[in-house]
Amino acid sequence: MLLNAPDILLLLLIFQLLFAGIYLYTKKNGKAVSNRLLGCFFIAIGISMADNLLLHIGVWYNYPNWATLSSAFPLLYGPLLLLYTQSLIYRSFTLSNKKLLHFLPFLLFFTLSLIQYQVQPVALKITILHAISAHHIPRYFYLGALTMIVHFCVYATVSLAAINKYKAVALNKFSSVQKINLNWLVSSIIFFVVLFVLSLLNNVFEIASQPKFNAVILLVIILLLFYFINRVIVKALQNPEYFSWMDEDEIPVKLRTDTAIDLPDKSAELNTLIVHMSENKPYLNPDLTVESLAKSLRMHPKEVSRLINDHLQQNFFDFVNRYRIREAQSLLTNNPDKKITVLEILYKSGFNSKSSFNTLFKKYTGTTPTEFKTQNFGSITDSVRIK
Repeated sequence: MLLNAPDILLLLLIFQLLFAGIYLYTKKNGKAVSNRLLGCFFIAIGISMADNLLLHIGVWYNYPNWATLSSAFPLLYGPLLLLYTQSLIYRSFTLSNKKLLHFLPFLLFFTLSLIQYQVQPVALKITILHAISAHHIPRYFYLGALTMIVHFCVYATVSLAAINKYKAVALNKFSSVQKINLNWLVSSIIFFVVLFVLSLLNNVFEIASQPKFNAVILLVIILLLFYFINRVIVKALQNPEYFSWMDEDEIPVKLRTDTAIDLPDKSAELNTLIVHMSENKPYLNPDLTVESLAKSLRMHPKEVSRLINDHLQQNFFDFVNRYRIREAQSLLTNNPDKKITVLEILYKSGFNSKSSFNTLFKKYTGTTPTEFKTQNFGSITDSVRIK
């Protein structure tokens, strides 16, 4: 049994997937349920790839009873990814019986396919395995593969919708980008959708007897997974419990855009809020939340959110960070210390991330902090308007 270069790469990838999966499943620090769901996700992919490799190199011809056990595993990927996403963003996430129903299609398909295969005599099992290796199988098998890809894409879409809901709620609770940014998870979901599409193309080229294209796509899939395991998943290993604060039934607050709607007179409360922000500068706390701001005002968090949403037409995140940018502008233009650096100013303004400071400064002023300092040093500006 000789292994070629793609086989060796695939073997290394399988080892990485299984190692990462077992590590996550047994990881004690962090949110255990999130670690285990992600661990199972990697283990399932690793076992599926190992099954295909063992068939490709002929091992299963000697042990046909163990072959095809992972044929239903792709039906695990979508539910595991969705539940992992929910476990990250929902505060009291648990694997209830209702959530376990997501695995029912897998259980049904796994049971039926296992029974259908195992009742066959050994000689026929070997014949089936040879037919699979040579791609001499009925076309409806590929229809089943396409169904599994669609199944995964549906779950990926639902996962992305859950992330969008999280962001909508988070913008009215937090002023820190770190509490809102789930781009790494969005990228991961899109990555696996692309991976599944590539797998579909791989099957198409196998049917069309195009080994060169098939080899190229297989190599691309292996390299992409290598990259994902070694680089992207680091985000999940750092603090998987970081975002877990939202309840599953929490509804995003929508900003009112119809100015014809009559709003109750809240001028006194609004004035209290504006005066507090201007005089006490709570925005200088990089971890300011709507709850902590409401507590200092002796108001309910929902009331503060409504004041900002309905009367200022902003979410909490924009409301607070506009104050921070205005503070930064003041420090950039009227600071007696001409040697003060942009890095010092961002911390003095209530930011704790250089990238988020630069992004928001550009968003609200149209220039970078360095450009703004060069153009306006010594002048008074108020280009970021606080409503």
